[in-house]
Amino acid sequence: MAKPASTEEKLSVLRDLQKASISEGTRIALGKALAGANNIIVAEAAKTAGRLGMEKMIPDLLKAFDRLLDNPLKRDKGCLAKEAIIETLDKLEYDQVDIFFHGIRYYQIEPAYLRPVDTAAILRGRCAFALVRIGGAGVVFELVELLVDPEPQARIAAVKALTGISSDISEPLLRLKTRQGDEDHQVVAECLFALMDVNPENSVGFVEKFLFLGSEDFSELSDRDLILAENAALAIGGSKLEIAFEILQHHRENSINPEFQDMLLMPMALTRFEGAFNYLIDIIENGFRQSAVSAVNAIKLFGDESHQTRIQSAVELRDDTEISKAYAAWHSA
Repeated sequence: MAKPASTEEKLSVLRDLQKASISEGTRIALGKALAGANNIIVAEAAKTAGRLGMEKMIPDLLKAFDRLLDNPLKRDKGCLAKEAIIETLDKLEYDQVDIFFHGIRYYQIEPAYLRPVDTAAILRGRCAFALVRIGGAGVVFELVELLVDPEPQARIAAVKALTGISSDISEPLLRLKTRQGDEDHQVVAECLFALMDVNPENSVGFVEKFLFLGSEDFSELSDRDLILAENAALAIGGSKLEIAFEILQHHRENSINPEFQDMLLMPMALTRFEGAFNYLIDIIENGFRQSAVSAVNAIKLFGDESHQTRIQSAVELRDDTEISKAYAAWHSA
């Protein structure tokens, strides 16, 4: 009797299907895999269907999802297969909302070493993106619930999903969540980025307030303040607003905190504004050594040949071992 194929062998077969042309044999093979008992295989089959753009597999995907809801801790530990199915249905632009509403409300509590864990947080987040894509009544209410979800991954997904709806609705919710705060600082950081995505002109003044958290005397700062200030600076710098460099420069030159001052250099470079480039060049040539090193690390974002020539000249003019070492580290990479 032939030895049954191992999980790795079955995964290899599914990956090979992604390289072949779509055929009836492909559909049959994926259908069989989706109906199988191994959730790792089911997940890979779902991903394969998505990568191949096989809309014909949607009924099989829906059937597999329903089956995995029965005794889920046994059939789909870690929610691996259900996550993959939802991701694929969204990728295939499936537009019936029932499965996504079910998924965004789904929790799967599993035993773990220290305490039980909910393994469905990512699944809820994926359903949020699908519902925003489809639109319709009730989506915003689900996102509000997800903003206060027990799991940070789900809260972050809600924040990111809000960027896909009207700023008239998303901006007030994002501001409220930012002001409310979160035990996970990354959630608030994502709110700052989201605000500068949905309505940068209107949000820049609000986001700028978080720069003041990092600009105070170093001895009075918490790590959380610096993290939020850094993310606010990165959100402003990445917005490409004309005023972005001016805001960052103002905060740097009015701060007494050297760490905060140097942190602002990378966001300045993110603006890709020529004034920011000249400002960084001046720091390389004339600033304190540590600030000059930070400026070298930031200015690499200006990658075209004309800028590179000026950067090299500034480093050579400074003639400092540490600054030259910083330049060589990224320039040779």
